[in-house]
Amino acid sequence: GSTNILDSEILSQRLTDTRGRSISCYDILMSIMVATNSTIRQREGQWVVYNKLEHELRTPTIFFDKVERGAIRTIQPVASSVGIYKEFGGSKTYPENYNFKSGGVGWTVNYPEEISASFSSNNILGFDVLTSGGGYQPVYGDETNNPHVVIYGFRGPLNYLKSEDIPVPSGYTNEVDIRLDINASAPIWNFGSHQRVSVFAVKGEQTQVLTSNGFVDISKSSESEYIHTLQFEAGVVLAGELARVDTNSLALSGKLSDSEGLDGYSVHIRLYSSDRAYATIINFASINFAPTGDNPKGDLYKTTQGSNFTKQHDVETTIFGDYITSGLNGYFYKYPIDDTSNLFLPNGELASPAWATIFDTTKRPLLHHISRQKSRLFSVAHDILRANINVESFDPLAVFQDCKGGKYVVVSASFDFLRSEVDVELEQIAYDNTILKRDFIYSYFGEGESNIKSIGGIAGGGGGTGGTGGGGMTSEQLEMLTNLASWWKLDEDNDAIYSEKSIYSLKEVSAYGLGSGGGPGGGIIEAVYGYNNLGQTFNNATLTDTFNAYTINQINNRLLS
Repeated sequence: GSTNILDSEILSQRLTDTRGRSISCYDILMSIMVATNSTIRQREGQWVVYNKLEHELRTPTIFFDKVERGAIRTIQPVASSVGIYKEFGGSKTYPENYNFKSGGVGWTVNYPEEISASFSSNNILGFDVLTSGGGYQPVYGDETNNPHVVIYGFRGPLNYLKSEDIPVPSGYTNEVDIRLDINASAPIWNFGSHQRVSVFAVKGEQTQVLTSNGFVDISKSSESEYIHTLQFEAGVVLAGELARVDTNSLALSGKLSDSEGLDGYSVHIRLYSSDRAYATIINFASINFAPTGDNPKGDLYKTTQGSNFTKQHDVETTIFGDYITSGLNGYFYKYPIDDTSNLFLPNGELASPAWATIFDTTKRPLLHHISRQKSRLFSVAHDILRANINVESFDPLAVFQDCKGGKYVVVSASFDFLRSEVDVELEQIAYDNTILKRDFIYSYFGEGESNIKSIGGIAGGGGGTGGTGGGGMTSEQLEMLTNLASWWKLDEDNDAIYSEKSIYSLKEVSAYGLGSGGGPGGGIIEAVYGYNNLGQTFNNATLTDTFNAYTINQINNRLLS
C-alpha cells in the first residue's frame, strides 16, 4: 500500500511544552507547507493546498501577448544551495499524564491508608492551617487551565504516588540518559517546606535508583541518596491569615546503562508525602529519554548545485520529518527515537525514509525530496514579471503563457472584475535538469549557519540562531487568523471549506505560501471540487497516479488534532 503525506500524524507534544508555551497555528501550518514544498491559497471561496513542482505540470489556461501598463521585469538568479531544517522538539515526555490533565489516570496511590492524592484545576489562593483536613490544606479560587495533584499524608518509605511504568524506548542499545523534571508548590511556614521524589529503573528482579551520581543498584544506595528533596521558602504565618504559596522546581539526570541491553527496563516516578503535617502540590512530574553525549538541535537537508554560483537560498524550517539513523555527505549524530518532531504513519508506526514522488521514484527521506525539489525550482535564472494584463476571468491557480511560449505561475495578484484586468506578479517556470547537484544530510548543533531560524521558540535543547520566539507574524496575518473561524464554513455536500471573504490577493497567502520565501507554484493536492486535473500525490514506498483531494478540514483532523 501507499500513504499520502497529508495522512501522516504527529505528536501533539511537539506543539506545546511543560512551561505552557505553544507554537502558533500560523507556524504549524507553515511547517506543513515547508515539509511538503506546498503553498496554500484561496480559490472560489475554498482553501487549496498544492505542491509547487506539481503545479507547473498544469496546462496553461491564461494566454497573453502584451501588458497594459506598469511592466517590471527582474531576474531570479540560480541558487547555489537550498535547504530544509528539521528542528527537533526533544524526546517525548512521559508518563502520558505527566501534568495531571487527565486527573489520576496512570498514577496509583501505593499506601492509601496513610496517604491521599486529590486532583484539581483551580487556582490556589493559599494554605489554611485551620481547615478541617488539617496540615495546611490549599484554599482554592477560580478554575484555571493548570491542573495539579495534592499529596497529603504521613511520612513513610511506602507512602507515595506512583506513575505508570514507562518502558525505555526502542533504539537505545546499552545506555540512555534519563532526566526527571518536577514542578511543585507548598505553603510557606516557620520551618520551611519540601517535597520528596525518586526515580526507579526496574528490569525483572533488578532495581536501580537515580541518585546525584546517576543510577545505582538500590542495594548500594540509601533512601537519603535516592529520595530527592525540593526546598521551599520559610516564613512566618500570622494568625487568621493564609500561608502564602511558594513554587520550586527540580531537574535530575543520570545515565542508565546495561551491557546486556536496555530491553525489558521500565522507569517510574514516586512522589512521596512530606515529612511534616502539610499538603504539597505537584504541578507536573516528567521523564525524558535521550542518547548519551551531545545531542543535535535538528537535521539539516541541503542541496548544492552548479560550480560557480553564489546565491544561497534561505533555509526554511519545519517541525515535522522522518526519523533517520544516518546522514549523507556530512556528520550525523544519533538523536532520540521518540523525538516529538517525528512523523507517524496512520497505523502509528514511525515514518521511514521511504517516500517517492512523481519526480523521483528513489526512496528517500521526505525532506530529502523537498530539498531536491527546491533546488530544481532555482536551478536556472528566470524572470519575475510584474504587470497589468487584460484577462476575461482570473484563476489564482492558473498557469500563464506569453506569446513566445514562456510559462508562468502566480505569485500574487489583484483582479479588477469590472475592467477585466489583473495586476499580477508572475514567476517564470524554468529549470535545468542537467545541472550538477550534491546532497547533504547532517546533524545541526547551532553553529556554522547564519540563516536558520527556530519555530515557536520551544524546541528541545534550543533551536537555530535568530529564533522568532513564537510566531513572528505580521499584524495582517494575526488579524487574518483571528477571523478565520468566522470566515470558514463547511459545505457538507461537497466536504470542502469555503469562505465568505477573499484574501488570495494578500501576499502572505500568495503562491509563495504563508510568508516569504519558496519558489513558483507546484502540483495539485487540492480541496477544490469540480476542478478537473491529473494531480499526483506524495506517496510512501510506492506511487499512485490516482487523484486524491484533501480538504483543510481533513488536514486539521489528521495533522493538528
